[in-house]
Order: sequence, then C-alpha cells, then structure tokens
Amino acid sequence: MIARRGAKRCLNLTCDGYAYGGDYCKRCSALEEVRRDHNGRLKQMEVVWNSAVPHLLNTPSKVRERRLNRSPVA
Repeated sequence: MIARRGAKRCLNLTCDGYAYGGDYCKRCSALEEVRRDHNGRLKQMEVVWNSAVPHLLNTPSKVRERRLNRSPVA
C-alpha cells in the first residue's frame, strides 16, 4: 500500500485505478466499505513504516531505544 500511495494508485487493493488528489480513485472513494476500512489501511501502513524507518535512517527502533535506556551502563 505504501508503494501504491507513492505511485498515486488507488489504495483499494482490488482496484487498479489512479488516485487523483486523494487515496482512492473516484469509483472506490464512493464505496461505503472502502471508506469504512480507510483507517485500518492507514494503520497497516503506519506499522510497516515505523518498523522500516530505523533501518533506513540507521537508528535504533523505539523499542530498542527504550531497552538501551533501561539497561545499566557498563
């Protein structure tokens, strides 16, 4: 979904249309089930993005950073 968003494609995985000015094509943005599931799609992308960012920036993840802060200094 992250790649689809970057390519300006509709985030509805069953659609192959282009999203002009939003996350969905005109046809999918009018569908009730697509609007209902929108927040779930964003949460899925957020989880993937949050796990990828530390690797891209070469920094510790939030979980690892908390563990390092809790561990005794040697």
